[in-house]
Amino acid sequence: MKQFLIRISVLILGLLIFSGLEVNAQSKEIDSLKNELTILPKLTTGKNKDTIRIICLNELAILYKNTGKYATGLVLEQEVTDFFSKKKDSLSIREKWLLSNAYACAGLIYYRKGVYDSSFTKQEKALQLRIEIKDKKATAISLSNLGVLYDNQGDYPMAQKYHFQALEYREAIKDLKGIAASCGNIGEVFRKQDENEKAIEYFNRSLIAAQEAAKSEPKETGNLQVMGNAYNNLALVYESKNEFDKSLKNHKLALSIRTANGDKKGIAASYNNIGLIFKNQGQLDTALAYFNKSMDIKQSIGDKKGIAASYLNIAGIFVKQNKYPIAENNLIESLRLANEVGVRALKLECLLSLSQLYAVTNRKGNAYDYYFQYISLRDSLNNEVNIKSQLREEMNYTYGKKHIADSIQSEAKLKVDNIQHETAIARQKTFTIVGVIGFALMLIVALISIKAYRQKQKANHIISEQKIIVEEKQREILDSIAYAKRIQYALLAQDEMLENNLNDHFVLFRPKDIVSGDFYWATKSINEIQGSKRELFYLAVCDSTGHGVPGAFMSLLNISFLNEAIIEKEISDPGLAFDFVRKRLLGNTNEFTSTKTVRQDGMDGILCRIDRTANEIMYAAGYNSPVLIRNGTLTTLACDKMPIGKGERDAPFSTHRLEVQKGDVIYLYTDGYADQFGGEKGKKYKYKKLNEFLLSIHNHPCSTQKEKLENEFEQWKGKLEQIDDVCILGIKI
Repeated sequence: MKQFLIRISVLILGLLIFSGLEVNAQSKEIDSLKNELTILPKLTTGKNKDTIRIICLNELAILYKNTGKYATGLVLEQEVTDFFSKKKDSLSIREKWLLSNAYACAGLIYYRKGVYDSSFTKQEKALQLRIEIKDKKATAISLSNLGVLYDNQGDYPMAQKYHFQALEYREAIKDLKGIAASCGNIGEVFRKQDENEKAIEYFNRSLIAAQEAAKSEPKETGNLQVMGNAYNNLALVYESKNEFDKSLKNHKLALSIRTANGDKKGIAASYNNIGLIFKNQGQLDTALAYFNKSMDIKQSIGDKKGIAASYLNIAGIFVKQNKYPIAENNLIESLRLANEVGVRALKLECLLSLSQLYAVTNRKGNAYDYYFQYISLRDSLNNEVNIKSQLREEMNYTYGKKHIADSIQSEAKLKVDNIQHETAIARQKTFTIVGVIGFALMLIVALISIKAYRQKQKANHIISEQKIIVEEKQREILDSIAYAKRIQYALLAQDEMLENNLNDHFVLFRPKDIVSGDFYWATKSINEIQGSKRELFYLAVCDSTGHGVPGAFMSLLNISFLNEAIIEKEISDPGLAFDFVRKRLLGNTNEFTSTKTVRQDGMDGILCRIDRTANEIMYAAGYNSPVLIRNGTLTTLACDKMPIGKGERDAPFSTHRLEVQKGDVIYLYTDGYADQFGGEKGKKYKYKKLNEFLLSIHNHPCSTQKEKLENEFEQWKGKLEQIDDVCILGIKI
């Protein structure tokens, strides 16, 4: 029993000491702790059993925090705090230590979730307990965590106060790794205030301390992380001094250390910072590549603050490339995330960048609105930082002025004082009575205010807890939809199949949501045609009813019926294949028999059978018409005015034959592109405009055509929302 308790205690202590660092917790550690919790009821000693349970809960919460399962981690920490709140007797030193660990972990979870008020509250409770039990190492960690919180809020004087206090504790106990971390934090605050020489001094102190710590603990990954941070921060200072060679050298040193250490968050930061250097040197494409690398990693680890910063940097590249609509979308997303996580310094940059963008694009009203928000937030930040020092200056000035005035007083003032002495006594009595009444009124107001404040705190706490639960559920839903996207994309025509069976071609596929009702599908089949067996290639571009998740379900159903018709039933005629699919849809969708709606679940689409031997294409089309461009002339080919599903008509689908010639260009598309609202008047793009644009670009290589269609769509849509899925497939014969 004692050995079991010691093993758990040592493990939890190690995790808590480095709670500010990224830890790659393995699932087997979580499973092991869960197993240990299940066997606790078999233990006979009640006191030890409770202690072991609290240690296991704390350790599990830390592992859940490091793996991004914040809601679960908070539930476990709440169980710990509830346990101690029920104890009637005073807490022992060990119990206070365990409770402080729970508060500290909860504070870090709230910090990562961007709920800063709750994070402050939890960290301050942890600090108070650690000071009480005189745990200097843990006290330094709490002070450091509070310093980071104030730093993120832009309150640099308070941040430095806590970071210097943490450094004092760590120097007293000769904690080299802690000294390195505190020096790095102090240097970072100096850097943000443009005190570059001070910043370099503390970053170098951080690097030296981390190197010394690494010598004594070569296998400790935390030392490598601090060294990577020191090189990264030195690089940022040199960059601000326009010493780009030194900056790039230090960034690469930081990147190599972080890569060896597996520090994903640090790697993302290094890619981002290297991108900034290339941006400052005018190498925009290289900078954009590094920004995108950084964004991919941040999205994989759920770093919302980092994602917001990446959107801001990427927007800066697009502004320099005059791609204003794309830049605007990135800035708006960055501002949304900055508001969500509560990083006001980042929000300040977003507001200024949006104001400048709207000014460049001659949208003066928007430019003014965002600039006004920028000025208001900037002044608010400056006032919060400077208000205390301003008050001290005013107080010193007031008392200095009073002292000079007193020294100038003459004996005449003393005589006047004597004459007015009795009058002053009577007046003082009146003032005393009025003061007592006033104080009583103020006390009543204060009590009412305190009660209202506590009620507000309680309401905010409930809202914060509910927000965490909602966000967790939303994440689970998005994860499920993302997995559905992988399934859907696996059923679409694969690039390899298209490349092996088509010459020059392109596919423009742009779902409105994560998953799509539009789809493009292909398969090969050997059929007997006119007494001989031929290898035929089938290609379909279809628009299922709806978009998003409902549309995706319909697309999966439609794809399965196409496979059944052509592969299993060996129906080679496209019109007969569509007849079969419609029959299967009507037989498997209950809604067709339960309502009187004319058009219901099904699809519009085009199915082509390409026979290279005969140099011909046979196709069937429901509502969507193929487009042929031959010798510079565009022809909209025939189609049946009925869906593949229930409609006003249920006649058999026609099969059309098209003899192709070298140089022909064929386009298959759905209605999403033509129906998109945009332009100066916010109207639909329409099929006529789409066909005219296709005619203007059909001589270009297919890869270029796709790029031009994408750019045209973005410029037309502007800041309006995409209203439907988009799918266009182009083939050059």
